[in-house]
Amino acid sequence: MGQPDDDPRRVIIFRNRLRPGVSSVYERRGGEIYALAARMPGLVGSKDFVAEDGERLAVIEFASAGELAAWRDHAEHRRAQAEGRERYYTEYRLQICQLLRESRFTASGPPTESPPPSPAVDVTGGCACGAVRYRVRGAPWDETICHCVDCRRAAGAPAMGWATFRAADVAWLAGERRRRRSSERAQRGFCGDCGTQLTFELVAAPDEIDLATATLDTPEAVPPKDHTFTRSQIAWAAFADGLPRWTERRPEPEPPGVTRA
Repeated sequence: MGQPDDDPRRVIIFRNRLRPGVSSVYERRGGEIYALAARMPGLVGSKDFVAEDGERLAVIEFASAGELAAWRDHAEHRRAQAEGRERYYTEYRLQICQLLRESRFTASGPPTESPPPSPAVDVTGGCACGAVRYRVRGAPWDETICHCVDCRRAAGAPAMGWATFRAADVAWLAGERRRRRSSERAQRGFCGDCGTQLTFELVAAPDEIDLATATLDTPEAVPPKDHTFTRSQIAWAAFADGLPRWTERRPEPEPPGVTRA
């Protein structure tokens, strides 16, 4: 469901030791720099720790290498780095890592029941210019608002709504999609005239197709049930809808009427 084709995130590990007597001034200056970083596009989060032996550790995460590079080259950040070498640090080590794997667990209370299956719909949709039109008749699943970087960039939007249908439930009424193999595992469909993003298809699941719910003539017919890949959510794109939120993809549900072995 709108899953990223790869994981572009970059994690910075910054280990340092301070000179004697500068910690209070350093904390104030660090707060100013963090406030600046928080306004940069792509900052996912930052945490600071101090070990018992006095070594300080900062873990900083950016959504992409390009957004990290913009922060690295920011003039005020450059000045702060030079200031740190001259006034605050006795030593430091900075490592930039690409995230290869991530597992998370958050205890949030007693287990909750899975949402009931969505009812079948019979709705039409299409692209902005009208060249491509479709009709879908069937029950959707995995209705979500995806915040992954790939979907955002493909649509040029803060997030993208998706719903999965059986491919056989979708009839293409007019025009043809152009397809872009966005990775080895997936392709995205769009209108070749106006560029509207229409579909996402996993190579490993040829019987399924994700439709961009904003392209439905009545998008209210297929409302989202959660948010996915919120680790990449843009800070200023807040949704106060109370829906469940997943930092990556949700636990795998079963399509209506399908039991996976």
